[in-house]
Amino acid sequence: RYGVRVRGIVLFIFGGVAMMEKIPKNPKEELAIALAGPLTSLLIALLSFFAALTTTGGISTFLLISAYFNGILTIFNLIPAFPMDGGRVLRSLIARRTSYSKATKTAAGIGKAIAVAMGIIGFFVLNLWLLLIALFIYLGASEEEKIVTAEDLLSRFTIGDIMTRTVISVSPETRVGEVIDLMFRYKHLGYPVVKDGELIGIVTLKDIMHADPNARVEDVMSRQVITLKPEDPAFEAFRIMSEREIGRIPVVENGKIVGIVSRSDLMKIRELLEFLEVLEWKRS
Repeated sequence: RYGVRVRGIVLFIFGGVAMMEKIPKNPKEELAIALAGPLTSLLIALLSFFAALTTTGGISTFLLISAYFNGILTIFNLIPAFPMDGGRVLRSLIARRTSYSKATKTAAGIGKAIAVAMGIIGFFVLNLWLLLIALFIYLGASEEEKIVTAEDLLSRFTIGDIMTRTVISVSPETRVGEVIDLMFRYKHLGYPVVKDGELIGIVTLKDIMHADPNARVEDVMSRQVITLKPEDPAFEAFRIMSEREIGRIPVVENGKIVGIVSRSDLMKIRELLEFLEVLEWKRS
């Protein structure tokens, strides 16, 4: 309904988390999406419970178990902390009075406080599950805050603003041993592979780790290359690198490589912007 695609659902022993490509920043839309999961679990729990009352034997037992676990899942998902739906519900309510970024920081802070409290209780009552849930919540809240903060900071720039324009590339005929020499010389762990001015692949440390030093790059390189355009938002690079666990993305324009953006480029920009924000806050 809101055009939000779900990449998948990560299942844990105590629940599941939907991995969405992009969370809508409209509070009403996020609230509706966040409540969909818990309400579905609650509906299943209620239907299972009332259905169990009309049956007997093994079927009734199965339905009661289904009602119990879906009820527990509903409660768990409504905990007001990321990455559960309850955290998104909390953020959507806070975002009605403040910015999305500030709402995320506030909701993440509340989630971390809940996690710490659960961790303390779990420690004193020697409950391993409570400790694991506390860790899960704390890490989820931290990750959500990190992503939204990065998006807020990087939204001011395009890929063209932050990319490295001097690109060190290799040809398909380059030997693996030569690539290793480049890695030691320039301290970069990946290089675009260019033929006749066009990007045809990328070779990284992972690609050459077990390769013969005399092998050619075209025999070991990755041919499925993710690229960006100079006009793409800078946060897109952060999102792709986080999701795909890659360290660099070539920037292509009109079929030609015009730059490269690395994880270190993003981190430097982010650190600089955070420093400037702190400096501005101290002056105010």
